Amino acid sequence: MVGKNTARSKKKAAAIGFDAFEKNIARAALAPVYVVAGPEELRRRKAIDLIRARAETAAGSVAPREIQCPQSPGELAALDLPDILDYLRSETLFGGMSMVVLRRADLLLGRARQKTGGEEDGGTPTRDILMRYAENPRKDACLVIELEADAKLAAARNLAAHGVLVDCRALYDSPPPWQRGAARPSEVAQWIRAECAKKYKKNISIEAASEMADMVGGSLSRISNELEKLALLVGDKQEIGPEDVEKSSGHVKAHGLFTLLDAVADRDSGKSLRMLAEIFSRGMALGKGEVVFDSGGIATILIGQIYKRMATLRRAARTMSHGGSVEDLKKRFKIAQDWRAERLASQARNFKDAEFAAIIKWMLKSDEALKTSSMPPEPILESLLVKICKR
Repeated sequence: MVGKNTARSKKKAAAIGFDAFEKNIARAALAPVYVVAGPEELRRRKAIDLIRARAETAAGSVAPREIQCPQSPGELAALDLPDILDYLRSETLFGGMSMVVLRRADLLLGRARQKTGGEEDGGTPTRDILMRYAENPRKDACLVIELEADAKLAAARNLAAHGVLVDCRALYDSPPPWQRGAARPSEVAQWIRAECAKKYKKNISIEAASEMADMVGGSLSRISNELEKLALLVGDKQEIGPEDVEKSSGHVKAHGLFTLLDAVADRDSGKSLRMLAEIFSRGMALGKGEVVFDSGGIATILIGQIYKRMATLRRAARTMSHGGSVEDLKKRFKIAQDWRAERLASQARNFKDAEFAAIIKWMLKSDEALKTSSMPPEPILESLLVKICKR
């Protein structure tokens, strides 16, 4: 068994970038297994739509099943993974192609187990159940596995060894490391320009696109919403400048704090430090026109807000550890939108329970240093964020 697993792990798929995938999917042969992985949700959704459309073109008709995978161990019993895969192995009643989309299936690649027969122990790891199918898939069926995890994850590459791995990485909202100092727009700004031209037939200047990227951040879903608002605002105007973006999305500047808090909760040290530097440089917008420029005041507010976010994440993590679901989070935290509750669950899973106690101690020490040390506030906050984000 050990030898078999070792041999299995040697064959791994090379990821194809989303842009190349989008360009070639219509001409490529339909694969029996797709793994769509990466943190950029908008691109994951679009990749799955493209696969579905390609399947319909190839087979004439598709019988799709879209499965929302469990996001906590307590929800796992509601998913019958062997039955889902048996559906793919079976002939369709009226011809066409069987297709299953496993949405946000990250939990299935962990330590989760399910019984597939007469096991007397806890069952078979769900990742092994998926791997068995992926190694010998039905050729005229299609399994799509969506993961929030990075496409570089070994499990993702293993699953796609006999199929296609689509890399939906987040775009850089500042010049990437190998282009530091280069006078060129970020990937996000370039995407904004291309999307604006393609979808709205308008030309947004580099300056305006960069302004929107700075205001909204790197989430393509949020940017897509802001672009729609911008297009409605400018009407028939074909050339879009920074002043148009300011009118349409200027209010988003007040959310710089929340972008920083999200970056910390995602344990993204690079983005956290960039946002921190921007806030200290430009001031912290609190809404209703109020902006704090004093570095000591900014640091005090940040520590308080980070503490609140960590406390929320700790409560969410404990709720899920006791079998709580996303719906339970919505009720407990009075969250109306599904995506906000799912975001909270995803961020809470980034931390182990023991880490929260250590983080609180670091925050208390940072708060004390702000009040008693001669060190400037910014490096104190930088040190705190690096500690929190380090995995």
